[in-house]
Amino acid sequence: MDWKEIEEKYPLSWKEFLNSLHGCEVPLTEVNNFSRITNDLFFRILYDFFDYRGIIISIIYIGNPKQETGFHVEIHTDFESKYGHRWYKHYYKTRKEAEKIAFKKAFEILENKLRGEK
Repeated sequence: MDWKEIEEKYPLSWKEFLNSLHGCEVPLTEVNNFSRITNDLFFRILYDFFDYRGIIISIIYIGNPKQETGFHVEIHTDFESKYGHRWYKHYYKTRKEAEKIAFKKAFEILENKLRGEK
């Protein structure tokens, strides 16, 4: 994940995320170090962070010899966003690639919600 990009593009949702980690702001270098060391755990934390805010991320593997195969991303929200209640994109070769796309989109959706936009 490019955390600097997330911080710059989605400052409100970034701040909310950092506050959820420690109850206070955390320097970006600490988050970058943490994510490199424990990437899988860090992604688990992101799933929980977005779940709690009504942004549900699903990564689904679709494998069918008659169709394109890969990882499909779906994001459902319990509120109306500019995408309605559902956003999806497919196909990615790896779960990690799909997760990065999903988390970036989830930060965008949360940012819009915090700004009072759809």
